[in-house]
Amino acid sequence: MEASIREVKEEIGAKIEMGELKFVTSVLVDQNTMAWMYLVDWTGRPDKFIFDDGEVSKVKWIKYDEMENFRKTFAREPLRRADLSFLQLDVWLRAWGLLN
Repeated sequence: MEASIREVKEEIGAKIEMGELKFVTSVLVDQNTMAWMYLVDWTGRPDKFIFDDGEVSKVKWIKYDEMENFRKTFAREPLRRADLSFLQLDVWLRAWGLLN
């Protein structure tokens, strides 16, 4: 979780707190690597991001109902093959009352 907070700060210049991270799922990338997916409610936060490290060139907000198409069409590995992760995200969003 600390690494996630640090990466958000490094990659897009945004500050989040430990208590804001909601664990969604983890994805096995390869034999030695695991990716963790967290959710942060961005409601009311500024949409301005800082890209200082050259790793991120742009951030694009997409509607929830467009996420599956994004995953299949544009996402890079391992997110592209994370069918179950997105299913788990849907389950959690509904459980937290963020989706009807």
